[in-house]
Amino acid sequence: MVYNRDAVIKPLYESKPPFEIMNLLAKKLSDLGDPDIKGEDFWEKYGKEEDFVDEMLAVSPGRPNVGRPLPYPQYPEGYKLYGTPDSLEKGDAKVDHKSKKVYGTPLTVEWLRNNHGVAIWPMSWYRYRKHDADEPNHFFPKTSSKMIEFVWDYKEGGKRMGRYAKYNKKIEEAGGDVPLGLQEIGFKKYPSAFFWFETKWNPYTNPDYKTYAKDYPFQVIGGKVHHSMSGTQMVPWLGQVKAEGTWQPLNDTFEAEVPEASPEEGFKNTTMKFPANSYSVGTIMINDGDAKNLGLVTGDLVELTNPLGKSTRGKIFATGGIRPGVIKLGFGAGGRWSPGMGPAYQSRKYTPYHNILIDPDALSPIMGFPAFADMIVKIKKV
Repeated sequence: MVYNRDAVIKPLYESKPPFEIMNLLAKKLSDLGDPDIKGEDFWEKYGKEEDFVDEMLAVSPGRPNVGRPLPYPQYPEGYKLYGTPDSLEKGDAKVDHKSKKVYGTPLTVEWLRNNHGVAIWPMSWYRYRKHDADEPNHFFPKTSSKMIEFVWDYKEGGKRMGRYAKYNKKIEEAGGDVPLGLQEIGFKKYPSAFFWFETKWNPYTNPDYKTYAKDYPFQVIGGKVHHSMSGTQMVPWLGQVKAEGTWQPLNDTFEAEVPEASPEEGFKNTTMKFPANSYSVGTIMINDGDAKNLGLVTGDLVELTNPLGKSTRGKIFATGGIRPGVIKLGFGAGGRWSPGMGPAYQSRKYTPYHNILIDPDALSPIMGFPAFADMIVKIKKV
């Protein structure tokens, strides 16, 4: 599925859409003598924003014709599909047997605007099987063998295959210069199959951290708040909608400037007053049994502190929906320090900031991203 969201409010004042900023930067670099920047690649090619987006849409849906039942039985199984849903459905799209691709009419912004803003292509179950037999179709998934793989560096027919093969080859060519993350867990190259390594901040499995178990009894985990954060928080009636345990109407009474738009008056800011517990904010989700043992109830302000001395504050939401000994924080719910954030700024002193609690040295050894769930804390009522 691909959907289009046109701008409701055009860029204000000196604001510009991304494609225009790109063209302006490219033109300036060209004027300054950069030989790699050419007009035909930027400002001459993209005269308007739709030209830029159409190029991105041209590869849609870009998925193989596989599954049971076959999404498009009029085309060969496994061929990659391109084009609008209606052009593919007609059955007269161009079939390129050499490249194993099917070309319908390219998807464009104009097509989306004329079709309720959305393009939906059929998709079936069992995409890894032939549509008429219980055996692999060898088109999906996108692995070396075109089958579901549980080994990621192997040889077959004298050829090295697997998603980690190319990375391990580079390590070997570099004389065994292993990335730091792998070194720290004792690996000399990327694993060829499933692997397990213990997290750093687990006092029950890491003997060096056993002394923390009593004083920091809660494991921190994080999760996405199903909200567009700054996008929907700024709209009062959307900001008042609760999403899950980490996003509840637990605000203090406050006033804030919020945007308002009407056909008669256009776009303007207006000041609104929000009563206590009427506007959703980021919370600290905790098991109701743990909360009772700590003498806490939903809405209490607490402080979380980790062994590194970092702390953040927030209001708790006690629930049976999370296991004992674990607390959950929402990504992006805290740290709203800019006054321009409107209602979100008003709750900055009692919305937990997850980022401040993570250990900057505790990174995923494979991907390198921060280990958001690898931290322990203690809880104190404020």
